[in-house]
Amino acid sequence: MYGFGKDDMERGIDAVGEIPPKVKESILENWERNFDGYRFHPSSKAGLFNPTQAMYNFQMLRNNLQRYGINEHIGAGKSAQRLLTFLPDPNTMPAESTLRIIAQHPLGRATIRNALRLPSLLLSSSVLSRFRLSSINELSTNTDALLSFMFYTGASYILILMLPPHYYLGALTYCAPPDDEPRSSGPLKVTNETARKEFWDEALRMSPEESL
Repeated sequence: MYGFGKDDMERGIDAVGEIPPKVKESILENWERNFDGYRFHPSSKAGLFNPTQAMYNFQMLRNNLQRYGINEHIGAGKSAQRLLTFLPDPNTMPAESTLRIIAQHPLGRATIRNALRLPSLLLSSSVLSRFRLSSINELSTNTDALLSFMFYTGASYILILMLPPHYYLGALTYCAPPDDEPRSSGPLKVTNETARKEFWDEALRMSPEESL
């Protein structure tokens, strides 16, 4: 399973329990901002939700719905916020070893800051079709290798050695194409707000100060 579409997420919320339409809409907006946006091919227009995170969110949503119910007097936004108040899934947190590889890269800090500041990052060629352990040696000399590592990595680096190609939920993803023309490559961007907070901000914190 590569990921869930928006329709899948709507059905998942419906399966959790009876939630008023406006509260459901607020929940979806929150999840689109924080967990949507994964694209595994440069021609993909629609993003996907992280399936591991989605299943965790459904379970936490169910727990909070049973615990708090729906308070119609506080408004849809506050009701949704209450239902979505739970700890992040520890299984999707980036591994410290992954963060250190990027943070200690000669161009790591500059790349991190560009990712947080710019709408997209350009590759000179394309994302490596398969990132292997031997590819780590290329990180210090090949910017595309560094960006590919970030594309494939968002949780534990060990996973990228075990999963098949294009089955990754990384800190970078492809930008949505501006048209319907097929593309063999394309610019990358920060995947979503969760990736920004858990991966990029933390990697920036761990990287040494340098003059840019």
